[in-house]
Amino acid sequence: MNTLFQPYRLNDTLTLANRFMMAPLTRCMAGPGLVPTEQMAAYYGRRADIGLIVSEAVIIRPDAQGYPIPRASSPRRRSMAGRK
Repeated sequence: MNTLFQPYRLNDTLTLANRFMMAPLTRCMAGPGLVPTEQMAAYYGRRADIGLIVSEAVIIRPDAQGYPIPRASSPRRRSMAGRK
């Protein structure tokens, strides 16, 4: 029996609909100020029904940016822009 399409109990509160998982990616699609964009929401939205998505890399301090335009520069900006 193919188990990829079977539910998977991740923990006591979360059961995934299947066993497909998308690994963390760095799409470099953030906008000015490193804030998530509509383009990012659309990108993940197109993939949201496949299974679990582990979001892309996030910098937590301005001096921690190792390459141009990762997702967001602060937890506040990330939470406000990422709500879509």
